[in-house]
Amino acid sequence: TCNNARPLNISLIVNKGSPKLSLANDITKHGETANVKVTMSKKATGYVRITINGETYRLQIKSGAVSVDVPNLADGAYTVKATYGGNAYHTAETMTDTFHVGKFNQGMKLAVKNIKVGETERLTATLGKGATGFVNFIIGGDTYKVAIENGSAFVDLANLKEGSYSVTLKYNGNYRYNAET
Repeated sequence: TCNNARPLNISLIVNKGSPKLSLANDITKHGETANVKVTMSKKATGYVRITINGETYRLQIKSGAVSVDVPNLADGAYTVKATYGGNAYHTAETMTDTFHVGKFNQGMKLAVKNIKVGETERLTATLGKGATGFVNFIIGGDTYKVAIENGSAFVDLANLKEGSYSVTLKYNGNYRYNAET
């Protein structure tokens, strides 16, 4: 034993850790519901506030995650802010991200059949659900502007001469679909 020993005093500092927020959203198209999800450490407890498009949602953390569905977003960029206030294990943290809502490429299709001279050819354009407006059928130098009804438009061509014809479809788009040719 050492009679002149002095006690050794050491300071121990314990800090809170980061909750490691991660922000994700699904790819959203016009009129669909966006799902925004925030994940974090499994030890995170309490609530997360998510602000989207000026509206704030207060969500209770379950198993290190929260999510919110946001319906009917119009086209554009949206800023998402997730704020966690911290707990006994984690510091407060805020994360901001941007996601974009866009229009669909609706995949317009054209149905034709080969006919004989003297028969009538029906050209049918099929568009996505919710397509509105008009389709232009461009055949040679002629354009036929046809209204879309129930997702399709058609034009009947009579008196075609023997030969091969090039057909172009043109759709100008609407609130839900991009323009397409």
